[in-house]
Amino acid sequence: METILNRAEASSRLRDYYDVYLIFKMYSQNINYDNFRKAVTNTFSKREYNGDIFRTFEVISNSNILRTRWKSYARKNKYAENISYEDIIGCLGKLIKVLGPVSV
Repeated sequence: METILNRAEASSRLRDYYDVYLIFKMYSQNINYDNFRKAVTNTFSKREYNGDIFRTFEVISNSNILRTRWKSYARKNKYAENISYEDIIGCLGKLIKVLGPVSV
């Protein structure tokens, strides 16, 4: 989460997006969201992330750069070929919503 939000459009690590998607799709019903919030807050603090997660998510959601990178990633990786950028963003958005305002 921190890497995705910190790098935003500068990210070339589309595997991070896939990982978030996969974890959410497979385990969302088993995630302890209190622990999730604590872990993300601790990571943000340790890595000194102080961005606005909601604004950054908006940038990521609307990024044609990342959308194009995702399409390329999905073409090259058979396991991701049927996953759209909107699917990825949907899962990321749900996790960010769960976080709420993060204070570090």
